[in-house]
Amino acid sequence: MNPISYTENYNKILKKITSAKWIKKYNMNKHMIYKSIKGPKFKDAFKNQLSSKDFSAKSTLALCQFMMDSLSGHKSPDNWLLYLYQYTLKKNFPENVTVKMIPQLTAPCELYLAIFNTICSIQKNSGDGTWESRYPLQFLTLKEESELEHPEEYRKFIKAFLSQYTYEMMKINGELTGFTTLEHICGVHYLSLYIARQLKSTGIPVDLGRVSGAAAGHDLGKYGCKCAESKKVPHLHYYYTDQWFKRCGINYIRNVAINHSVWDLELENLSLESLILIYSDFRIKNELKNGQNYMKLFSLSESFYIISGKLENMNQQKSRRYKKVYAKLKDFENFLLDIGIDVEPKQSFPPVKTKHKNYTLLQGNSIVQNLKYLSISHNINLMYQLRDEYSLDTILEMARSENDWKIFREYIRIFQEYSTYLTQKQKLQTLKFLYENLIHPEDDIRRHCAELMGTLIATFDEDYRKELPEDVKILPPITSGTSLLKKYMEIMLSPSYKVISEHKFNIGYSISIMINSLFKNCRKSLIPKYIDVLMTFYSEEKYKNSACEVFLLETCKYIPWKHLSSENKEILFNYIFSKTKKRNSTIRMEALEAVLVFSGDLMKSRNFMEKMKKHFNLITAKSRITAENFLIFKINKKLNLNNDVTNTFKYYCNLTNKIVTDIFLSNLKTATNWIRKKNQVELLLYHALDNPQSMGLHTAIHFCNL
Repeated sequence: MNPISYTENYNKILKKITSAKWIKKYNMNKHMIYKSIKGPKFKDAFKNQLSSKDFSAKSTLALCQFMMDSLSGHKSPDNWLLYLYQYTLKKNFPENVTVKMIPQLTAPCELYLAIFNTICSIQKNSGDGTWESRYPLQFLTLKEESELEHPEEYRKFIKAFLSQYTYEMMKINGELTGFTTLEHICGVHYLSLYIARQLKSTGIPVDLGRVSGAAAGHDLGKYGCKCAESKKVPHLHYYYTDQWFKRCGINYIRNVAINHSVWDLELENLSLESLILIYSDFRIKNELKNGQNYMKLFSLSESFYIISGKLENMNQQKSRRYKKVYAKLKDFENFLLDIGIDVEPKQSFPPVKTKHKNYTLLQGNSIVQNLKYLSISHNINLMYQLRDEYSLDTILEMARSENDWKIFREYIRIFQEYSTYLTQKQKLQTLKFLYENLIHPEDDIRRHCAELMGTLIATFDEDYRKELPEDVKILPPITSGTSLLKKYMEIMLSPSYKVISEHKFNIGYSISIMINSLFKNCRKSLIPKYIDVLMTFYSEEKYKNSACEVFLLETCKYIPWKHLSSENKEILFNYIFSKTKKRNSTIRMEALEAVLVFSGDLMKSRNFMEKMKKHFNLITAKSRITAENFLIFKINKKLNLNNDVTNTFKYYCNLTNKIVTDIFLSNLKTATNWIRKKNQVELLLYHALDNPQSMGLHTAIHFCNL
């Protein structure tokens, strides 16, 4: 350790607090500052502080209090340290300040913090035996910072951390309260960067900026907890950490920092940066010696038993959960050791030696362990590919430019497989891409895109997994699953005027596929909200053209009737029932299909049944479309309506050779609409199963031709 240079450090302080710009900013007495800083009193006190290696906030106050009292104009507080802590707290968590801020004390506080900032920097390289010196909170070097993919956010974090005197706030708090949060943060930051730098040297993609920023800021929320919340700090500090980063406009580092609990290992979409932070945070804990807390770096197994003893409401189920997440952490540590990473922090790390493995020679448990390591390596690379919107945009552009439909299908399959790993912004990007491909020439690709759209909308809303303070309510997000459903329903029912008719049909036809996927994948608690959105399209009668009516009727078949409110049941029934009277045969047949789908539920309502009986008892004339007669027959039979009418339509469904031939020809024509064709196929199947000897072979051959 290099000896502490008095001259060098004195000049740093002199340059900092005698800057004309800085003095003018806080309206200080320039003459007093110069006289005091160059006087023997300050110089001797500073020499003594350096020689005794006393870098405490209290000794620094003794060093410059005479200047602070002079600047305060007889408004000096009774407890300068407490006021200084509140002053720094106001910069970081203004809502938690409990002392009235006095404008005249701004200048002396800034003077103290400027000097204390230098004192803290000296301590980091002093070798004084403290954790702040043993594991100093040193940010990335300029070279490392310049190598970051997007250094802007990390620079924003550094600027906020330094300008808000966050380090100084934590150090003063430690002296006032005895808490060791700063020591913990120093240890976690040092170990995290120690591991991350080794990983980077082996070629494994890791963002050092996110590791450093998240490790330095992961427990800042503990200073945001109010006095009344002191017993809930372990639960609430995640929320206040979140708020600190949001105020500073830092998103990606924030995502890593707030998900550092051991329980966050239950999530699937954890990046390498998050794993490093959780691992480091897990190992650095307090140790009680002689009634006093000391920070210590424990082994993983030691930390397991320490934390398990502190967990609240421990039962068998929670114990199993804890052992499961610990096993993930142990696998991660074994993976690090397997690739040559040193997990015991030192001043510098030796070159990582990668060893070649002969997988063919592995036996027994080694095979299982190496499969785990390959899986972890695969997941790390995957999360790197999906690290932010920019990286995903690159993948989407590659997919857009792909001409081979087989390869394009693989892109869609990958998006579906890993949709749980996407952030909300990435889901919006993917939804836009999928919507663009609803006009793809291949039917199975369009279907796959529509299904995935439904899945992404269903899983778009994210629960706030951390505990909230009692007086806090999470504001609804600007974009939610329901707003996305409304948006895509509108643009799919009414695409841009630039879209040709064939493509409009393909987009509209995809609505029912999307809605089916939506209700299959969404949480039960959100089903009523999605239904309310859909009901606006059935109640407003905004989309009156025949194509939209067909698409809405097809879509309604996938709306879960049991989750409909009485009002929504009325809306949906009235919409379907009104379409059974349409002159357009396609709409009429689609509405009859919907009645058949909901027949079991409609029978439970006396009001609906009366309307249905009255309507279908009046229909006795034979339709020129045989498939329509078949639908009416099935409805009469399913709803147990008038037996005479049922028998009449059963007779109408009898097929002569001429009718069968006409249906065969009709089914082979592209001009025959899909609703009619589908019901004609069902009619043929019904008769083939009823009379396989005479119709079975011909019908089977016809189905093969289709």
